[in-house]
Amino acid sequence: MIASILDRLLAVAKWPLGLMSLIFLIPLALGWRDLFFDALESLETLVPLSLGCLGYLVISRLVVGKKRQGWFSTLEHELTHAFFALITFHKVAGIKTTATAGGVIHIIGGSNWLIVISPYFFPTLSFSLMLLLILVGAQNQVAAGLMLGFTMAYHLISTKHELHKHQTDLIEVGFLYSFLFLPGANLFSYGILFAYSVGGLPASMDYMGDVISFYYSMLQ
Repeated sequence: MIASILDRLLAVAKWPLGLMSLIFLIPLALGWRDLFFDALESLETLVPLSLGCLGYLVISRLVVGKKRQGWFSTLEHELTHAFFALITFHKVAGIKTTATAGGVIHIIGGSNWLIVISPYFFPTLSFSLMLLLILVGAQNQVAAGLMLGFTMAYHLISTKHELHKHQTDLIEVGFLYSFLFLPGANLFSYGILFAYSVGGLPASMDYMGDVISFYYSMLQ
């Protein structure tokens, strides 16, 4: 019952949210600008994050080469579908993944566009790591930055491989809608992660507040 209600509400909100994501591109970019300048004043956190990203790029190049990411990327992709299915009150009956033929998730009671598009803007591994770091009260900013940089680079590369004209998820949601929604959604998601890596949870909250403030200043 709840799942079907949410599906209908999301269907109504789909295009307004897509347009909102487009409208927020400038405030999100301004938020990123401030994040970047703040990071330049905090090189002790920016350097580990950068090294983590570079580390994954090197490992990915040496181990994976120009091939797709393999079964783990497919598993993470399907787990993201599953996470958004669960938070919209759907039941997940099972997940099947392969190294070369993609994966399939079985959701009971239908689906919605947010579930379908979620792997293309939500870095599940990075947000899971951020949540774990918050829960354990991690104090080692170097280790946290390295791990976050590694997982963020992983998601960027895996998403790059998944964005193509034959991708069934994008076909289902619609390429026009994906073009409207995904840039802003990605800036928002990665902004939260980048802010956390630089200044912890307060910085992530400040980033979201800055984006809203920039938006309202544009309206005046």
